[in-house]
Amino acid sequence: TDLATEVERWNFLTQNDATAQSPDWLPWSLHILAGQALEYAEEAVRATDILYQLRERIPSTEHVWLASVDNALANIFLRRGEFRLAMASLDRIICLLPEAVKTQVVNTQRPDSETERMVDALTKAYTCEILSRQGRTFLEAGALFEAAEVFESAKGFWVEVESLLNLTPQVGELVSHDLIKVLPCHMEINEALFYFAKSHYDHALQSFNKAAEILRKDNNFQNQYKVQDWLGPGIAGNQPASTLYCESVNNIALCHLYMCNMTEAVDLLEGLIREDPSAFLTERVAFNLCTLYELGSDIPTGLRKKKILQLIAKRFCLHDIGPESFRV
Repeated sequence: TDLATEVERWNFLTQNDATAQSPDWLPWSLHILAGQALEYAEEAVRATDILYQLRERIPSTEHVWLASVDNALANIFLRRGEFRLAMASLDRIICLLPEAVKTQVVNTQRPDSETERMVDALTKAYTCEILSRQGRTFLEAGALFEAAEVFESAKGFWVEVESLLNLTPQVGELVSHDLIKVLPCHMEINEALFYFAKSHYDHALQSFNKAAEILRKDNNFQNQYKVQDWLGPGIAGNQPASTLYCESVNNIALCHLYMCNMTEAVDLLEGLIREDPSAFLTERVAFNLCTLYELGSDIPTGLRKKKILQLIAKRFCLHDIGPESFRV
């Protein structure tokens, strides 16, 4: 059978043909990706249905892939503002974590004594990251008291992770894990977002600055991938350091804006873009900076600055940033 014809007939999970069946060699990751892709297509309403159907098809022993599906569902529900369903998906990931992490670590064929400690440390680290996401979801829903409790719980897990890092012989390997490296930053961002939600912009500014400083210490926002470090599919989909840094600086600028420090806000975002336009000139940063131009400049000057920003985006081939982000 011609492969192109078969792929078109099967069309991943949309099943245009009632007799179509997915090939056995197709990995679960492509199934999940196909379900997620529907969220950005005309069939957005079906995306969650497809992913739930996929979750039923995945064997109950495949804890990592089940967690990956729940992570995809949580992200979709958060984008839609369906917070209860997002929280339920995140809760399911927490339940799957012990077995999912154990599967990943066991695949590295370590001695049993090392495996147990690494599983414990990584399980707590993933739990800390997911609790941070849940706390931020509570903030978005306006439940500040609940968010504070969840953030405190996340901080408790991070304290336990730090203790385990000091006791584990493979501390160097764990410290270099992408999730472990960004967790201190997550703790500061949690605190900053809580203060921001309470309109305590000066305290939020301090915490966002601490988060940015933690990320600047490495001065390397590129994830390092090595074949021997690959543990299988990701469990919780933690954000890379470059994204966290960009969001932290963006939020620092917003704090300055709310504190009426317009010049500092503009300088921060312009400096961020100068650091690496390809990485940090995002739709959100462009929109916020153009808004600041409108607020702090006369119409001709603001328009000129926005056009310059558009030229920078064009120069670095950032075609995903639409004209609406430049407010023109």
